Amino acid sequence: MEFDNQYFAAREEGIRWLRRDYDRRQWSVGLSILERMRFKPLLFRRLQMRGESPISKKVLVAAVRDGANVYRNPGNPKYADGIPAELDVDTSGVTHIETTAEEPVDDNPDNYLPLYVRLLLRWFAQAYKRRAVLHRELRSIGEKNDAVSMARRSNLSSMITSLSDYMDALYPLRAAWEEHQIVPTDSQLSEIGSFDTVWQRMNAAPKEEAPKPEPKTVSKKEDFGSMKREELLVRKHSIRSMIKRKENQLLYQSNSSKDKENPMPFSPARTKLEVQVRILKDKLYEVDKALAQFG
Repeated sequence: MEFDNQYFAAREEGIRWLRRDYDRRQWSVGLSILERMRFKPLLFRRLQMRGESPISKKVLVAAVRDGANVYRNPGNPKYADGIPAELDVDTSGVTHIETTAEEPVDDNPDNYLPLYVRLLLRWFAQAYKRRAVLHRELRSIGEKNDAVSMARRSNLSSMITSLSDYMDALYPLRAAWEEHQIVPTDSQLSEIGSFDTVWQRMNAAPKEEAPKPEPKTVSKKEDFGSMKREELLVRKHSIRSMIKRKENQLLYQSNSSKDKENPMPFSPARTKLEVQVRILKDKLYEVDKALAQFG
């Protein structure tokens, strides 16, 4: 499974679902949440085939709860996919299940995560939620072409792009924490800026010039051999993100992949992107070489 925007959106909905009284946790909603988190696909398919029953719902609740917690420690054996034996037991006549021993969902990581990790996750979540709100506002405008609607559409599109760039700047640090438990440094977070600071700056600036986090240049020479392991891992995540984004531009003309390909036509812009991708892949190779010295 991937800990991407889809996962965290489904996780938030799962937490809301788990907070309801047990009898108000709708089976179809919980099953949909489990599918969108992409957690335990084998178990999901078994629950889908078996249908709702007291035992099935007990297992579903536990699965959604584990799915909401898994990104903290994905290597924990308790999160391995599998079919509980109780699903294969005849449950006819069962009218009550015990729910008092439910493990609580830790939806407040501030309780124990390192300070800079808490800030990183909080800023990313704030940007994600704000961008979702702006997307809804943009959709509500529709295809109106009057001056007010066009200006509003342009303003919202600019702010959405700026928030996407901000999340792209944070993502390598988040990935480094989630995959390697590397805590971001004060200087790394300060360089990007807090969500509140960035959001205020975006709203204070002229709308057509909404500031964006400065991306690392593609052509800049970098001395990977002098970097520490933690710095190399963060840089590796950043380069991979840039490669993926540029390859998506070439294949879909979008920063993210789509269901249908829409290749960028041959043009100077395409050639420039292709050159940048080659340079970035060379950089990724150099990063991997530098990381190899650490074993």
